[in-house]
Amino acid sequence: MASDRIIRNSGRVVARQIAEELGVSISTVSRSFSSDASVAPKTRAKVLEAAKLHGYQPDPFARTLITHKTRIASIFISEISNPFFIEALTMLTDALQSYGLTAMLFHVPSDKSPEEILPQALLYRPEYLIVMTATVSFQSAIAEIDTNSHLIFFNRYIPGSNTFSVTCDNYKGGRELAELLIKTGHRKMAYIAGTPDATTSIDRGVGFIDQCAEFGISVISNNDAKHFSYAEGYRGAEKLLSQHNDLDAIYCANDIMAIGAINAISYEIGLRVPQDISVVGFDDVEMASWPAHSLTTYRHPTRRMVYATMELIRDLDENPNITPIAKRIPGHLVLRNTHTNRKSGESGHGASPSLPKLQ
Repeated sequence: MASDRIIRNSGRVVARQIAEELGVSISTVSRSFSSDASVAPKTRAKVLEAAKLHGYQPDPFARTLITHKTRIASIFISEISNPFFIEALTMLTDALQSYGLTAMLFHVPSDKSPEEILPQALLYRPEYLIVMTATVSFQSAIAEIDTNSHLIFFNRYIPGSNTFSVTCDNYKGGRELAELLIKTGHRKMAYIAGTPDATTSIDRGVGFIDQCAEFGISVISNNDAKHFSYAEGYRGAEKLLSQHNDLDAIYCANDIMAIGAINAISYEIGLRVPQDISVVGFDDVEMASWPAHSLTTYRHPTRRMVYATMELIRDLDENPNITPIAKRIPGHLVLRNTHTNRKSGESGHGASPSLPKLQ
């Protein structure tokens, strides 16, 4: 490349100098910075040592033309106001960068289609498209667009599709939260769903409802929410309790909705949590543990999901033709102070461990 043929560029050492010093080709120097390139280990070590000594950094655009790889991962995200996604995005971006990939973030507004967002991302020829958007319809549309990029769904999946995905086992989490509430004597329960057409909201609700049904308990569902938001949790709790004043527990599709529900119950309706009604969430975002909330919830296995995603990327780097798989990773209950044991009158995490397991 032209940039590599110039010995000095504004005082910077370039690849030709390293090549001449070591008696290797310029392409060998360039390929030594790619972990999957075919370079003898001793040669790679000498190149990297010389580069460090001279303060040399490879030109990513020149390297792309040589290797035909951009090492870019484009991430699509829609709910940036949701603390879970901020926490997950931070972990995922750190992991991608540590692996040598450049993370490019694309926000998907609720009024935009994949056809409006994807072309901009494809201009950079990303090797990976990581989709964290909310709805199945968006995901299905993006999966049908023909690209040379590897498509991985993170915290989402397309039911019945043959695509790579890494998610929490949301169905299992919903069942475990229902089991907790049933064990602790709750019988009049409701579910406040999140974003419509989101597999997370659907699976969390179905798991909860299925577990309750096995014990002959019907769950009242509020599916009016447009987003996984504080405001929707607040409105959902108001509506439910105005229509069903005998509820003893509300399960929310995520922690932010649960915090909104708790505030509606406390400040609008005048009931006490958990003495009058228990509230549980899902995700275990950082603020769920704050003393003001102390929310009983189900911890999302975010770190393990990021690790599983990076395993997929490493596998795809080695063999681009591997068969797509769906990884479901379980989380675990986090018992705090927004649920109570209605059998004993005790509240919070001190109540549940001694209860018998369901058969």
